Amino acid sequence: MLNGRANLAMLPDINLKPRVFVKKAGGDYVEVTGVQSFERSDFENQANNVSFEMDGRQEQTVVDLLDANDKSVDVKMEFSLGMTMVMTFSGEVIQFTGDSLTVSMQTPVETEVSDSSLKLH
Repeated sequence: MLNGRANLAMLPDINLKPRVFVKKAGGDYVEVTGVQSFERSDFENQANNVSFEMDGRQEQTVVDLLDANDKSVDVKMEFSLGMTMVMTFSGEVIQFTGDSLTVSMQTPVETEVSDSSLKLH
């Protein structure tokens, strides 16, 4: 740190827009397209929600799945940073509009990491 400030020139420019997939129990994952950002509610907040901001229209399959009477879904989020991190949890759809999705987490997040970097020979 220089003069009490982090050296921002040394920090990489990382864009963490996950690929987000949802499914019903026993079904297949479908991708929620156009996810621009996400936010998890405060850990001390009893709600424990994850909200996604999206742009663009969703395929009808996603709309039907998220608008269904049964609001229970499994969620998978994939991040790529030289390695692929996959986070999964089960929850309940609290809100779904054309530009946002909020899911109340019902299970703890499970995380897997796999090496997806290219190998040079």
